[in-house]
Amino acid sequence: MRFISLGYRKVKAVQCYIFLLIWLIIVSIGFYWFLNRSGNEQLAAGLTQSYQDSGENNNGGQVKDISKTGLDDGGALFTVNKQVHPHENVSSTKLHEKAQQNSENIVRRLCNPIHAIKAKEENVQHPDFKLEGVIILLRHGDRGPLTHIGHRNVSHINCEAKSSAFEQLTKFATDTVKFPGYSQFIGPFHSFQKVPLSPFCSLGQLTQIGSAQLLTLGKLIRSIYKPSLVNVTSFNDHDISQPFKVVAYSTRYRRTFQSLFAFLYGLLGPRHLIQSTTIYESQSITFCFKHCSCKAVDRLKKVANKKFSPKNNVKAIMAELVSKLNSVLGTEKSKKTGNSLLDSLLVYPCHNIELPCHHNNHKDTKVQLLFKTIKNLSLYNHYHPPPNPTSSSSCITNSNLENLVELINQENKGLKQVPESRKYHLLNSYGLLKEIVNLALRMTTPPPPPQSSEAWRKHQQTPMFAPDSAFTSFTNSNNRNFVRGGGDGGSKPSRIVIFSGHDTTLQSISAALGILEGSQDIHLPPFGSRLIFEFYRRTQVDSNSPRKLYFRVVFNGVAVTHLVSFCRESENYGTTNSDTNKTAKKFSNLKNKLNNSSSFCPVENLVKYIHDTYFDSFDNATNFKDACKRL
Repeated sequence: MRFISLGYRKVKAVQCYIFLLIWLIIVSIGFYWFLNRSGNEQLAAGLTQSYQDSGENNNGGQVKDISKTGLDDGGALFTVNKQVHPHENVSSTKLHEKAQQNSENIVRRLCNPIHAIKAKEENVQHPDFKLEGVIILLRHGDRGPLTHIGHRNVSHINCEAKSSAFEQLTKFATDTVKFPGYSQFIGPFHSFQKVPLSPFCSLGQLTQIGSAQLLTLGKLIRSIYKPSLVNVTSFNDHDISQPFKVVAYSTRYRRTFQSLFAFLYGLLGPRHLIQSTTIYESQSITFCFKHCSCKAVDRLKKVANKKFSPKNNVKAIMAELVSKLNSVLGTEKSKKTGNSLLDSLLVYPCHNIELPCHHNNHKDTKVQLLFKTIKNLSLYNHYHPPPNPTSSSSCITNSNLENLVELINQENKGLKQVPESRKYHLLNSYGLLKEIVNLALRMTTPPPPPQSSEAWRKHQQTPMFAPDSAFTSFTNSNNRNFVRGGGDGGSKPSRIVIFSGHDTTLQSISAALGILEGSQDIHLPPFGSRLIFEFYRRTQVDSNSPRKLYFRVVFNGVAVTHLVSFCRESENYGTTNSDTNKTAKKFSNLKNKLNNSSSFCPVENLVKYIHDTYFDSFDNATNFKDACKRL
């Protein structure tokens, strides 16, 4: 029995040793996992005094934050954050800056930095044309990515706007409730924050930089159209003798409403914003108004995506690039597409943050993890900062991002040429385009004479345009009361109408108009993009002439009127200034002799397009209802 007892004790001791060894292995593996997750740079920062002031970046490492405060109203309105790895030498930093400069034209263009928001070809000046009104379609400003970027946290990225103008906007936003007429002005958005308050990026939310972009754009539009629009004195902050009405629409997203609020503040100033503006909510991101219900839209989109087949080499390049980016971001399981990857990665170049890296490209066995843990523990007291992680890590480069942008641009352009995609955009934009026609006719129709006069009787009997079955029926019969009365009860129509939407809003309407070229951003609109319809009246023309009303289309400052499908042979007229007005030639002598920025398209063409030929690509359909049913 004694020998049995001693044997039992030995076995018990051996079991205890085995369990203890297993416990030590588990603890060691867990400790190594913790070190690996935190990153060697974080450990180095805790041991090295020179890195105490470093901030955490999205790679899990430590970065120094060298901030330059933005300029005031005349310059940049946001903080420039230059993130530099603490272990990166000066030469590599300069190389990184040079690489960023090389990608300025491709990637940074999508960010639409404030210094790049400039006037170009808007508001053509000509002695025989009078600007009657503008309709402005906006994309919201800079925002955080719509989805998480793997395990990275975007809330650490600084998106702050530092300028006196933005501070004034923020202060005004808090004081608006005190102004009379506030409830009517704010409409259904009374529960929304009017200005982004957090200095950091948030998923899908407008950043302070994005708000500053639209504030700058509002001031720019104000300076462009101030000389030409009626009641220009209302732009003066000290003169309220002639207020005019601005109508604005926004989708029910916080980022589009906040973008609209900043834009209106820049356009009208604090004195006129509340009393001159009415904001309406759009139930759809397409601003479809009464033409929203169409089941065929989703079907067409799916069919178009199935039918679209890019060239084999382009498809292979895209697949390889997407695979690499997903691998670096750790999003292999979610299988992000090229568009979603671009949306996630833009937050880095748009805020001057180094693109992310993945520091562990291979999977170690448990034994290797244990030995690495022991090695790390033994060298803990003699730890030195690792070399530049780009030399030994898999990182996303500026070239990767540039290639991704170019490939997506090619895909978007090719997809729009698929017949089903064309039909999708036509149905998607019909409601908005029809509303634009109605607004244009209201803007360009002069106010009627007093109803008691003889002129009123003649006014009612005179057609707005020359006789034409379809055109006249659309403009005269269906919209006579709406247009002639100037809107609500004979009041003056709005000369400025704004739609605050999304990139898909601009993409759909440009495709519906047949604009597939002309601007490098037409297929991938940057943050804060603008698509403007300008409506003009010819002053020296017979009152009964059908071609007295004209329009222009300008995308981000570039005139694209000549690219509209029904304006390819648009009429060109010379732009003039005060020195050449006296010697301006007649229209007939100037036609087709000038560049595309001077192209004017008759409003008659737009109306005929909506009424006559819009549904030509649909089989046996002449209206929106039939087109939706027969697909």
